[in-house]
Amino acid sequence: MNYFALPSIVAFVFALFFGNLVYYKNPKKLLNRMFLLLCLLDAYWALTEYGHRSAHNYETALFWLRVATLWPFSIAVSLHIVLIFTEHYKLLKNKLIYILLYLPALGFSVLDLTTDEISVPIKEFWGWTYKIPEGSITHELTEFWVMSMTFVVIYLCVRYLLKASSYRTKQQAKFFLIGFSTPFIVGSIGEIVCPALGIKIPELTTTAVMAGNLFVGYGIWRYDLFTPTPESVARDIISTMTDALLLVNPNGRINSINKAALRLLKYEESELIGKNLNNVLMDRHEQPTPDGGILEQLERKGFISDYEMSFIAKDGRNIPISLSAFILREKDGAFLGYVIVVRAITLRKKAEEEKKIVESKLLQAQKMEAIGTLAGGVAHDLNNVLAGLISYPELLLMEMPEGNPLRKPILKIQKSGEKAAAIVQDLLTLARRGVSRTEVVNLNHIISEYLKSPEYEKLQSYHPKVHVESSCEEDSLHILGSSVHLFKTVMNLVSNAAEAMPDGGKILISTENRYIDSPIRGYDDVEEGDYVTLTVSDTGI
Repeated sequence: MNYFALPSIVAFVFALFFGNLVYYKNPKKLLNRMFLLLCLLDAYWALTEYGHRSAHNYETALFWLRVATLWPFSIAVSLHIVLIFTEHYKLLKNKLIYILLYLPALGFSVLDLTTDEISVPIKEFWGWTYKIPEGSITHELTEFWVMSMTFVVIYLCVRYLLKASSYRTKQQAKFFLIGFSTPFIVGSIGEIVCPALGIKIPELTTTAVMAGNLFVGYGIWRYDLFTPTPESVARDIISTMTDALLLVNPNGRINSINKAALRLLKYEESELIGKNLNNVLMDRHEQPTPDGGILEQLERKGFISDYEMSFIAKDGRNIPISLSAFILREKDGAFLGYVIVVRAITLRKKAEEEKKIVESKLLQAQKMEAIGTLAGGVAHDLNNVLAGLISYPELLLMEMPEGNPLRKPILKIQKSGEKAAAIVQDLLTLARRGVSRTEVVNLNHIISEYLKSPEYEKLQSYHPKVHVESSCEEDSLHILGSSVHLFKTVMNLVSNAAEAMPDGGKILISTENRYIDSPIRGYDDVEEGDYVTLTVSDTGI
Protein backbone atom coordinates (compact mmCIF):
# COMPACT_ATOMS: atom_id res chain seq x y z
CA MET A 1 0.00 0.00 0.00
CA ASN A 2 1.27 3.48 -0.92
CA TYR A 3 1.00 5.60 2.25
CA PHE A 4 1.79 8.77 0.27
CA ALA A 5 -1.58 8.34 -1.45
CA LEU A 6 -3.54 8.40 1.84
CA PRO A 7 -3.73 12.25 2.09
CA SER A 8 -5.53 12.25 -1.25
CA ILE A 9 -8.22 9.83 -0.09
CA VAL A 10 -8.63 11.82 3.17
CA ALA A 11 -9.03 15.00 1.10
CA PHE A 12 -11.67 13.20 -0.98
CA VAL A 13 -13.73 12.28 2.13
CA PHE A 14 -13.49 15.72 3.74
CA ALA A 15 -14.42 17.50 0.50
CA LEU A 16 -17.63 15.48 0.23
CA PHE A 17 -18.42 16.04 3.91
CA PHE A 18 -17.96 19.83 3.97
CA GLY A 19 -19.64 20.32 0.61
CA ASN A 20 -22.79 18.59 1.79
CA LEU A 21 -22.59 20.30 5.20
CA VAL A 22 -22.75 23.74 3.63
CA TYR A 23 -25.29 22.75 0.98
CA TYR A 24 -27.84 21.37 3.43
CA LYS A 25 -27.53 24.46 5.62
CA ASN A 26 -29.45 26.37 2.94
CA PRO A 27 -30.01 24.37 -0.29
CA LYS A 28 -31.83 27.24 -2.02
CA LYS A 29 -28.91 29.64 -1.78
CA LEU A 30 -26.82 29.97 -4.93
CA LEU A 31 -23.58 30.28 -2.98
CA ASN A 32 -24.29 27.03 -1.12
CA ARG A 33 -24.87 25.19 -4.38
CA MET A 34 -21.69 26.60 -5.92
CA PHE A 35 -19.67 25.61 -2.84
CA LEU A 36 -21.01 22.05 -3.11
CA LEU A 37 -19.99 22.02 -6.79
CA LEU A 38 -16.47 23.18 -5.83
CA CYS A 39 -16.17 20.47 -3.19
CA LEU A 40 -17.36 17.79 -5.64
CA LEU A 41 -14.75 18.91 -8.17
CA ASP A 42 -12.04 18.91 -5.47
CA ALA A 43 -13.16 15.47 -4.26
CA TYR A 44 -12.98 14.18 -7.85
CA TRP A 45 -9.53 15.72 -8.23
CA ALA A 46 -8.34 14.08 -4.97
CA LEU A 47 -9.74 10.69 -6.00
CA THR A 48 -7.96 10.78 -9.38
CA GLU A 49 -4.72 11.80 -7.63
CA TYR A 50 -5.08 8.78 -5.34
CA GLY A 51 -5.53 6.49 -8.36
CA HIS A 52 -2.63 8.10 -10.20
CA ARG A 53 -0.24 7.92 -7.23
CA SER A 54 -1.15 4.27 -6.51
CA ALA A 55 -0.78 3.09 -10.14
CA HIS A 56 1.36 -0.02 -10.76
CA ASN A 57 2.54 0.89 -14.26
CA TYR A 58 2.86 3.75 -16.75
CA GLU A 59 -0.38 2.94 -18.61
CA THR A 60 -2.45 3.03 -15.42
CA ALA A 61 -0.77 6.24 -14.30
CA LEU A 62 -1.48 7.83 -17.71
CA PHE A 63 -5.13 6.74 -17.47
CA TRP A 64 -5.61 8.43 -14.08
CA LEU A 65 -3.76 11.54 -15.22
CA ARG A 66 -6.14 11.85 -18.18
CA VAL A 67 -9.17 11.19 -15.97
CA ALA A 68 -8.11 14.15 -13.78
CA THR A 69 -8.54 16.49 -16.73
CA LEU A 70 -11.44 18.42 -15.08
CA TRP A 71 -9.11 20.14 -12.57
CA PRO A 72 -9.25 23.58 -14.41
CA PHE A 73 -12.95 23.84 -13.59
CA SER A 74 -12.08 23.90 -9.88
CA ILE A 75 -10.14 27.14 -10.51
CA ALA A 76 -13.04 28.69 -12.49
CA VAL A 77 -15.65 27.72 -9.87
CA SER A 78 -13.45 29.21 -7.11
CA LEU A 79 -13.51 32.61 -8.83
CA HIS A 80 -17.25 32.26 -9.45
CA ILE A 81 -17.82 31.68 -5.73
CA VAL A 82 -15.72 34.70 -4.78
CA LEU A 83 -17.69 36.90 -7.20
CA ILE A 84 -20.90 35.82 -5.48
CA PHE A 85 -19.42 36.23 -1.99
CA THR A 86 -18.12 39.75 -2.75
CA GLU A 87 -21.55 40.73 -4.12
CA HIS A 88 -20.61 41.38 -7.75
CA TYR A 89 -24.22 40.70 -8.81
CA LYS A 90 -24.29 43.15 -11.71
CA LEU A 91 -21.13 41.60 -13.13
CA LEU A 92 -22.64 38.12 -12.91
CA LYS A 93 -25.65 39.23 -14.96
CA ASN A 94 -23.35 39.62 -17.96
CA LYS A 95 -23.15 36.40 -19.99
CA LEU A 96 -19.63 37.32 -21.15
CA ILE A 97 -18.33 36.72 -17.60
CA TYR A 98 -19.38 33.06 -17.75
CA ILE A 99 -17.61 32.67 -21.09
CA LEU A 100 -14.42 34.18 -19.65
CA LEU A 101 -14.71 31.94 -16.58
CA TYR A 102 -15.46 28.56 -18.09
CA LEU A 103 -14.39 28.58 -21.75
CA PRO A 104 -10.62 28.60 -20.95
CA ALA A 105 -11.19 25.87 -18.34
CA LEU A 106 -12.93 23.76 -20.96
CA GLY A 107 -10.13 24.36 -23.45
CA PHE A 108 -7.34 23.38 -21.05
CA SER A 109 -9.32 20.29 -19.96
CA VAL A 110 -9.65 19.14 -23.58
CA LEU A 111 -5.95 19.76 -24.22
CA ASP A 112 -4.96 17.86 -21.07
CA LEU A 113 -7.21 14.96 -22.08
CA THR A 114 -6.05 14.67 -25.70
CA THR A 115 -2.37 15.76 -25.68
CA ASP A 116 0.84 15.53 -23.66
CA GLU A 117 1.38 19.29 -23.81
CA ILE A 118 0.39 20.01 -20.19
CA SER A 119 1.60 17.00 -18.17
CA VAL A 120 2.98 13.45 -18.55
CA PRO A 121 3.35 10.66 -15.91
CA ILE A 122 6.67 10.10 -14.13
CA LYS A 123 7.63 7.71 -11.29
CA GLU A 124 9.11 9.10 -8.03
CA PHE A 125 9.81 7.55 -4.65
CA TRP A 126 6.33 8.49 -3.36
CA GLY A 127 4.60 6.97 -6.36
CA TRP A 128 3.49 8.18 -9.75
CA THR A 129 3.38 11.93 -10.31
CA TYR A 130 3.64 14.16 -13.37
CA LYS A 131 6.23 16.30 -15.06
CA ILE A 132 6.06 19.34 -17.33
CA PRO A 133 7.01 18.72 -20.98
CA GLU A 134 10.05 20.76 -21.95
CA GLY A 135 9.33 23.80 -24.12
CA SER A 136 5.54 23.36 -23.93
CA ILE A 137 3.83 26.67 -24.74
CA THR A 138 0.49 25.11 -23.81
CA HIS A 139 1.73 24.43 -20.30
CA GLU A 140 3.02 28.00 -20.01
CA LEU A 141 -0.40 29.33 -21.02
CA THR A 142 -2.06 27.02 -18.51
CA GLU A 143 0.21 28.22 -15.69
CA PHE A 144 -0.41 31.85 -16.65
CA TRP A 145 -4.19 31.31 -16.61
CA VAL A 146 -4.07 29.54 -13.21
CA MET A 147 -1.90 32.28 -11.68
CA SER A 148 -4.09 35.05 -13.12
CA MET A 149 -7.30 33.49 -11.82
CA THR A 150 -5.73 32.93 -8.40
CA PHE A 151 -4.52 36.51 -8.14
CA VAL A 152 -8.01 37.79 -9.03
CA VAL A 153 -9.54 35.57 -6.32
CA ILE A 154 -7.09 36.83 -3.68
CA TYR A 155 -7.48 40.46 -4.81
CA LEU A 156 -11.28 40.34 -4.54
CA CYS A 157 -11.11 38.76 -1.06
CA VAL A 158 -8.60 41.37 0.18
CA ARG A 159 -10.64 44.23 -1.29
CA TYR A 160 -13.84 42.95 0.29
CA LEU A 161 -12.06 42.51 3.63
CA LEU A 162 -10.85 46.12 3.59
CA LYS A 163 -14.29 47.44 2.69
CA ALA A 164 -16.20 45.31 5.23
CA SER A 165 -17.85 47.41 7.93
CA SER A 166 -19.14 44.81 10.42
CA TYR A 167 -17.11 42.39 12.54
CA ARG A 168 -18.97 39.37 11.18
CA THR A 169 -18.34 40.37 7.56
CA LYS A 170 -14.63 40.95 8.27
CA GLN A 171 -14.33 37.50 9.84
CA GLN A 172 -16.07 35.90 6.88
CA ALA A 173 -13.73 37.67 4.47
CA LYS A 174 -10.67 36.57 6.50
CA PHE A 175 -11.63 32.90 6.32
CA PHE A 176 -12.37 33.15 2.61
CA LEU A 177 -9.01 34.84 2.03
CA ILE A 178 -7.15 32.17 4.03
CA GLY A 179 -9.15 29.38 2.40
CA PHE A 180 -8.40 30.43 -1.17
CA SER A 181 -4.80 31.56 -0.47
CA THR A 182 -3.74 28.25 1.11
CA PRO A 183 -3.66 26.17 -2.13
CA PHE A 184 -1.78 28.99 -3.88
CA ILE A 185 0.87 29.22 -1.16
CA VAL A 186 1.30 25.45 -0.75
CA GLY A 187 1.30 24.88 -4.52
CA SER A 188 3.92 27.62 -5.05
CA ILE A 189 6.20 26.06 -2.42
CA GLY A 190 5.80 22.50 -3.70
CA GLU A 191 6.02 23.20 -7.43
CA ILE A 192 8.20 26.32 -7.70
CA VAL A 193 10.32 26.92 -4.60
CA CYS A 194 11.29 23.31 -3.78
CA PRO A 195 12.20 22.33 -7.37
CA ALA A 196 14.26 25.50 -7.63
CA LEU A 197 16.18 24.41 -4.50
CA GLY A 198 16.53 20.86 -5.83
CA ILE A 199 14.19 19.41 -3.22
CA LYS A 200 11.71 16.72 -4.27
CA ILE A 201 8.50 16.41 -2.28
CA PRO A 202 5.06 14.88 -3.08
CA GLU A 203 2.44 17.22 -4.58
CA LEU A 204 0.32 18.70 -1.81
CA THR A 205 -2.05 20.79 -3.96
CA THR A 206 -5.16 18.67 -3.46
CA THR A 207 -4.47 18.42 0.28
CA ALA A 208 -3.99 22.20 0.40
CA VAL A 209 -7.25 22.69 -1.51
CA MET A 210 -9.04 20.59 1.09
CA ALA A 211 -7.41 22.58 3.89
CA GLY A 212 -8.62 25.75 2.20
CA ASN A 213 -12.12 24.34 2.00
CA LEU A 214 -11.91 23.64 5.75
CA PHE A 215 -11.27 27.34 6.39
CA VAL A 216 -14.16 28.36 4.16
CA GLY A 217 -16.37 25.71 5.80
CA TYR A 218 -15.45 26.95 9.27
CA GLY A 219 -16.26 30.52 8.25
CA ILE A 220 -19.64 29.32 7.02
CA TRP A 221 -20.37 27.38 10.18
CA ARG A 222 -18.98 29.81 12.75
CA TYR A 223 -20.29 33.09 11.34
CA ASP A 224 -23.52 31.97 9.65
CA LEU A 225 -22.32 33.19 6.30
CA PHE A 226 -25.33 32.03 4.35
CA THR A 227 -28.08 33.02 6.80
CA PRO A 228 -30.15 36.15 6.11
CA THR A 229 -28.51 39.47 7.00
CA PRO A 230 -30.07 42.93 7.20
CA GLU A 231 -28.28 43.82 3.98
CA SER A 232 -29.49 40.73 2.07
CA VAL A 233 -33.03 41.10 3.44
CA ALA A 234 -33.13 44.78 2.43
CA ARG A 235 -31.83 43.88 -1.02
CA ASP A 236 -34.48 41.19 -1.47
CA ILE A 237 -37.26 43.51 -0.25
CA ILE A 238 -36.20 46.23 -2.69
CA SER A 239 -36.02 43.80 -5.62
CA THR A 240 -39.47 42.29 -4.90
CA MET A 241 -41.42 45.36 -3.74
CA THR A 242 -44.34 46.39 -5.97
CA ASP A 243 -43.54 50.11 -5.81
CA ALA A 244 -40.81 51.52 -8.03
CA LEU A 245 -37.65 52.60 -6.19
CA LEU A 246 -34.78 54.72 -7.50
CA LEU A 247 -31.52 55.66 -5.79
CA VAL A 248 -30.19 58.96 -7.15
CA ASN A 249 -26.74 60.41 -6.44
CA PRO A 250 -26.18 64.08 -5.43
CA ASN A 251 -25.69 65.03 -9.10
CA GLY A 252 -29.17 63.77 -10.01
CA ARG A 253 -27.95 60.62 -11.76
CA ILE A 254 -29.64 57.25 -11.20
CA ASN A 255 -27.39 54.84 -9.27
CA SER A 256 -29.82 51.97 -8.76
CA ILE A 257 -33.34 51.02 -9.81
CA ASN A 258 -35.49 48.03 -8.82
CA LYS A 259 -37.43 45.61 -11.01
CA ALA A 260 -40.81 47.28 -10.35
CA ALA A 261 -39.48 50.56 -11.78
CA LEU A 262 -38.14 48.79 -14.87
CA ARG A 263 -41.50 47.10 -15.43
CA LEU A 264 -43.36 50.39 -14.99
CA LEU A 265 -41.12 52.45 -17.28
CA LYS A 266 -40.35 49.68 -19.87
CA TYR A 267 -36.60 50.36 -19.67
CA GLU A 268 -33.64 48.02 -19.34
CA GLU A 269 -31.48 48.65 -16.27
CA SER A 270 -28.45 49.56 -18.40
CA GLU A 271 -30.51 52.27 -20.13
CA LEU A 272 -31.13 54.18 -16.88
CA ILE A 273 -28.07 53.63 -14.69
CA GLY A 274 -25.89 56.73 -14.77
CA LYS A 275 -28.51 58.83 -16.59
CA ASN A 276 -29.83 62.13 -15.24
CA LEU A 277 -33.26 61.70 -13.64
CA ASN A 278 -34.62 64.98 -15.06
CA ASN A 279 -33.46 64.25 -18.61
CA VAL A 280 -34.75 60.68 -18.84
CA LEU A 281 -37.97 60.41 -16.84
CA MET A 282 -39.36 63.87 -16.13
CA ASP A 283 -42.08 65.35 -18.35
CA ARG A 284 -40.46 68.41 -19.90
CA HIS A 285 -43.82 69.84 -20.99
CA GLU A 286 -45.21 69.71 -17.45
CA GLN A 287 -45.63 73.17 -15.97
CA PRO A 288 -43.09 73.80 -13.18
CA THR A 289 -44.52 74.31 -9.72
CA PRO A 290 -43.75 77.43 -7.62
CA ASP A 291 -41.64 75.18 -5.35
CA GLY A 292 -39.39 74.10 -8.25
CA GLY A 293 -38.45 70.61 -9.42
CA ILE A 294 -38.42 67.41 -7.39
CA LEU A 295 -34.74 67.52 -6.45
CA GLU A 296 -34.94 71.23 -5.61
CA GLN A 297 -37.88 70.59 -3.28
CA LEU A 298 -35.98 67.73 -1.65
CA GLU A 299 -32.94 69.91 -1.02
CA ARG A 300 -35.15 72.55 0.57
CA LYS A 301 -37.59 70.39 2.58
CA GLY A 302 -35.63 67.16 3.09
CA PHE A 303 -38.56 64.97 2.04
CA ILE A 304 -41.61 64.78 -0.25
CA SER A 305 -44.75 62.76 0.43
CA ASP A 306 -47.45 61.68 -2.08
CA TYR A 307 -46.51 64.27 -4.69
CA GLU A 308 -48.54 63.72 -7.87
CA MET A 309 -46.77 64.21 -11.19
CA SER A 310 -45.90 62.27 -14.36
CA PHE A 311 -42.99 60.12 -15.55
CA ILE A 312 -42.27 59.44 -19.21
CA ALA A 313 -41.92 55.75 -20.12
CA LYS A 314 -39.56 54.47 -22.81
CA ASP A 315 -42.46 54.15 -25.28
CA GLY A 316 -43.42 57.80 -24.72
CA ARG A 317 -46.43 57.15 -22.51
CA ASN A 318 -47.20 59.72 -19.83
CA ILE A 319 -47.59 57.75 -16.58
CA PRO A 320 -49.35 59.47 -13.64
CA ILE A 321 -47.46 58.70 -10.42
CA SER A 322 -47.48 59.46 -6.71
CA LEU A 323 -43.92 60.19 -5.59
CA SER A 324 -42.41 60.08 -2.12
CA ALA A 325 -38.73 60.81 -1.51
CA PHE A 326 -36.17 61.74 1.12
CA ILE A 327 -32.52 62.68 1.34
CA LEU A 328 -30.08 59.91 2.32
CA ARG A 329 -27.25 60.93 4.64
CA GLU A 330 -24.32 59.31 6.44
CA LYS A 331 -24.25 59.08 10.23
CA ASP A 332 -22.15 62.24 10.30
CA GLY A 333 -24.70 64.07 8.14
CA ALA A 334 -22.78 63.85 4.86
CA PHE A 335 -25.09 64.04 1.83
CA LEU A 336 -25.24 60.69 -0.05
CA GLY A 337 -28.15 61.22 -2.46
CA TYR A 338 -31.88 60.73 -2.79
CA VAL A 339 -34.22 57.77 -2.26
CA ILE A 340 -37.31 58.02 -4.48
CA VAL A 341 -40.33 55.71 -4.19
CA VAL A 342 -42.87 55.85 -7.03
CA ARG A 343 -46.37 54.39 -7.18
CA ALA A 344 -48.35 54.33 -10.43
CA ILE A 345 -51.79 55.95 -10.01
CA THR A 346 -53.12 55.42 -13.53
CA LEU A 347 -56.07 53.35 -12.29
CA ARG A 348 -56.82 55.87 -9.55
CA LYS A 349 -56.77 58.76 -12.04
CA LYS A 350 -59.04 56.83 -14.38
CA ALA A 351 -61.45 56.12 -11.51
CA GLU A 352 -61.46 59.81 -10.57
CA GLU A 353 -62.23 60.84 -14.14
CA GLU A 354 -65.04 58.29 -14.34
CA LYS A 355 -66.39 59.59 -11.04
CA LYS A 356 -66.40 63.16 -12.40
CA ILE A 357 -68.28 62.00 -15.50
CA VAL A 358 -70.86 60.16 -13.39
CA GLU A 359 -71.27 63.18 -11.10
CA SER A 360 -71.69 65.46 -14.13
CA LYS A 361 -74.34 63.15 -15.58
CA LEU A 362 -76.11 63.00 -12.24
CA LEU A 363 -76.11 66.80 -12.00
CA GLN A 364 -77.44 67.05 -15.54
CA ALA A 365 -80.17 64.52 -14.73
CA GLN A 366 -81.16 66.51 -11.65
CA LYS A 367 -81.34 69.69 -13.73
CA MET A 368 -83.45 67.95 -16.35
CA GLU A 369 -85.72 66.60 -13.65
CA ALA A 370 -86.23 70.10 -12.26
CA ILE A 371 -86.88 71.51 -15.75
CA GLY A 372 -89.21 68.62 -16.50
CA THR A 373 -91.22 69.22 -13.35
CA LEU A 374 -91.61 72.90 -14.26
CA ALA A 375 -92.43 72.10 -17.88
CA GLY A 376 -95.01 69.50 -16.87
CA GLY A 377 -96.86 72.00 -14.66
CA VAL A 378 -96.87 74.67 -17.39
CA ALA A 379 -98.01 72.17 -20.03
CA HIS A 380 -101.04 71.09 -18.02
CA ASP A 381 -102.08 74.72 -17.50
CA LEU A 382 -101.71 75.46 -21.22
CA ASN A 383 -103.74 72.39 -22.12
CA ASN A 384 -106.71 73.87 -20.24
CA VAL A 385 -106.36 77.14 -22.16
CA LEU A 386 -105.94 75.45 -25.55
CA ALA A 387 -108.97 73.21 -25.14
CA GLY A 388 -111.32 76.04 -26.12
CA LEU A 389 -108.95 77.44 -28.75
CA ILE A 390 -108.95 74.14 -30.66
CA SER A 391 -112.50 72.87 -30.07
CA TYR A 392 -114.57 76.05 -30.65
CA PRO A 393 -113.18 76.76 -34.16
CA GLU A 394 -114.18 73.20 -35.03
CA LEU A 395 -117.78 73.90 -33.89
CA LEU A 396 -117.86 77.19 -35.79
CA LEU A 397 -116.66 75.56 -38.98
CA MET A 398 -119.39 72.93 -38.73
CA GLU A 399 -122.05 75.68 -38.74
CA MET A 400 -120.35 77.87 -41.36
CA PRO A 401 -120.95 77.45 -45.11
CA GLU A 402 -118.05 76.81 -47.45
CA GLY A 403 -118.12 80.24 -49.09
CA ASN A 404 -118.04 82.23 -45.85
CA PRO A 405 -115.11 84.69 -45.86
CA LEU A 406 -114.51 84.06 -42.14
CA ARG A 407 -113.78 80.40 -42.73
CA LYS A 408 -110.10 80.97 -43.68
CA PRO A 409 -109.19 83.01 -40.53
CA ILE A 410 -110.94 80.46 -38.33
CA LEU A 411 -108.92 77.65 -40.01
CA LYS A 412 -105.72 79.59 -39.23
CA ILE A 413 -106.83 79.90 -35.61
CA GLN A 414 -107.48 76.16 -35.52
CA LYS A 415 -104.04 75.35 -37.08
CA SER A 416 -102.30 77.67 -34.62
CA GLY A 417 -104.08 75.98 -31.75
CA GLU A 418 -102.96 72.56 -33.01
CA LYS A 419 -99.37 73.75 -33.23
CA ALA A 420 -99.63 75.16 -29.73
CA ALA A 421 -100.94 71.76 -28.63
CA ALA A 422 -97.90 70.15 -30.29
CA ILE A 423 -95.64 72.47 -28.29
CA VAL A 424 -97.45 71.41 -25.14
CA GLN A 425 -96.87 67.79 -26.17
CA ASP A 426 -93.15 68.58 -26.45
CA LEU A 427 -93.17 70.01 -22.95
CA LEU A 428 -94.85 66.88 -21.64
CA THR A 429 -92.30 64.75 -23.46
CA LEU A 430 -89.51 66.80 -21.87
CA ALA A 431 -91.15 66.24 -18.49
CA ARG A 432 -91.48 62.54 -19.38
CA ARG A 433 -95.19 62.73 -18.66
CA GLY A 434 -96.42 62.67 -22.23
CA VAL A 435 -96.43 59.80 -24.65
CA SER A 436 -94.87 60.51 -28.03
CA ARG A 437 -97.34 59.37 -30.67
CA THR A 438 -95.82 57.43 -33.54
CA GLU A 439 -97.53 56.71 -36.82
CA VAL A 440 -96.71 55.65 -40.36
CA VAL A 441 -95.57 58.79 -42.20
CA ASN A 442 -93.81 59.74 -45.41
CA LEU A 443 -90.80 62.02 -45.03
CA ASN A 444 -91.43 63.62 -48.43
CA HIS A 445 -94.90 64.75 -47.29
CA ILE A 446 -93.46 66.29 -44.13
CA ILE A 447 -90.87 68.24 -46.17
CA SER A 448 -93.61 69.40 -48.57
CA GLU A 449 -95.79 70.45 -45.65
CA TYR A 450 -92.94 72.45 -44.14
CA LEU A 451 -92.22 74.30 -47.40
CA LYS A 452 -95.90 75.45 -47.40
CA SER A 453 -96.00 76.35 -43.71
CA PRO A 454 -96.04 79.83 -42.11
CA GLU A 455 -92.74 78.95 -40.41
CA TYR A 456 -91.06 78.63 -43.82
CA GLU A 457 -92.64 81.90 -44.99
CA LYS A 458 -91.30 83.59 -41.87
CA LEU A 459 -87.81 82.12 -42.57
CA GLN A 460 -87.85 83.53 -46.10
CA SER A 461 -88.77 86.98 -44.79
CA TYR A 462 -85.75 86.88 -42.41
CA HIS A 463 -83.35 85.45 -45.01
CA PRO A 464 -84.45 86.69 -48.46
CA LYS A 465 -81.10 85.82 -50.07
CA VAL A 466 -81.34 82.14 -49.08
CA HIS A 467 -82.75 79.83 -51.72
CA VAL A 468 -84.19 76.46 -50.61
CA GLU A 469 -84.44 73.48 -52.96
CA SER A 470 -85.68 69.95 -52.41
CA SER A 471 -84.65 66.71 -54.07
CA CYS A 472 -86.76 63.87 -52.68
CA GLU A 473 -86.78 60.31 -53.90
CA GLU A 474 -90.13 59.65 -55.59
CA ASP A 475 -90.64 56.16 -54.17
CA SER A 476 -89.54 57.13 -50.65
CA LEU A 477 -90.31 54.41 -48.11
CA HIS A 478 -92.80 55.02 -45.35
CA ILE A 479 -91.37 55.24 -41.82
CA LEU A 480 -92.68 54.99 -38.30
CA GLY A 481 -92.30 58.20 -36.30
CA SER A 482 -93.88 61.32 -34.85
CA SER A 483 -94.93 63.70 -37.62
CA VAL A 484 -94.84 66.68 -35.23
CA HIS A 485 -91.28 65.98 -34.12
CA LEU A 486 -90.09 65.20 -37.65
CA PHE A 487 -91.62 68.48 -38.88
CA LYS A 488 -89.75 70.41 -36.19
CA THR A 489 -86.55 68.54 -37.00
CA VAL A 490 -86.71 69.65 -40.63
CA MET A 491 -87.62 73.19 -39.58
CA ASN A 492 -84.69 73.46 -37.14
CA LEU A 493 -82.16 72.01 -39.61
CA VAL A 494 -83.22 74.45 -42.33
CA SER A 495 -83.22 77.36 -39.88
CA ASN A 496 -79.67 76.52 -38.72
CA ALA A 497 -78.50 76.26 -42.33
CA ALA A 498 -80.01 79.65 -43.20
CA GLU A 499 -78.35 81.31 -40.20
CA ALA A 500 -74.99 79.92 -41.36
CA MET A 501 -75.32 81.96 -44.57
CA PRO A 502 -75.90 85.64 -43.60
CA ASP A 503 -74.88 86.74 -47.12
CA GLY A 504 -77.18 84.25 -48.80
CA GLY A 505 -76.73 80.87 -50.40
CA LYS A 506 -78.49 77.65 -51.26
CA ILE A 507 -80.03 75.00 -49.00
CA LEU A 508 -80.73 71.53 -50.38
CA ILE A 509 -83.20 69.18 -48.65
CA SER A 510 -83.01 65.62 -49.95
CA THR A 511 -84.26 62.14 -49.07
CA GLU A 512 -82.91 58.78 -50.14
CA ASN A 513 -83.76 55.13 -49.52
CA ARG A 514 -80.80 53.20 -48.10
CA TYR A 515 -80.15 49.66 -47.01
CA ILE A 516 -77.80 49.36 -43.99
CA ASP A 517 -76.01 46.05 -43.43
CA SER A 518 -73.21 47.17 -41.06
CA PRO A 519 -73.13 49.47 -38.01
CA ILE A 520 -72.53 53.17 -38.58
CA ARG A 521 -69.95 54.85 -36.35
CA GLY A 522 -71.77 56.52 -33.49
CA TYR A 523 -74.95 54.53 -34.17
CA ASP A 524 -73.91 50.97 -33.30
CA ASP A 525 -77.43 50.11 -32.15
CA VAL A 526 -78.93 50.63 -35.64
CA GLU A 527 -80.17 47.26 -36.85
CA GLU A 528 -79.72 45.94 -40.36
CA GLY A 529 -82.54 46.87 -42.74
CA ASP A 530 -84.14 49.52 -45.02
CA TYR A 531 -84.02 53.17 -43.95
CA VAL A 532 -84.78 56.62 -45.34
CA THR A 533 -82.01 59.21 -44.97
CA LEU A 534 -82.73 62.92 -44.67
CA THR A 535 -79.95 65.33 -45.72
CA VAL A 536 -80.00 69.12 -45.23
CA SER A 537 -76.93 70.73 -46.81
CA ASP A 538 -75.95 74.35 -47.33
CA THR A 539 -73.23 76.36 -49.04
CA GLY A 540 -72.31 78.26 -45.91
CA ILE A 541 -69.19 77.95 -43.73
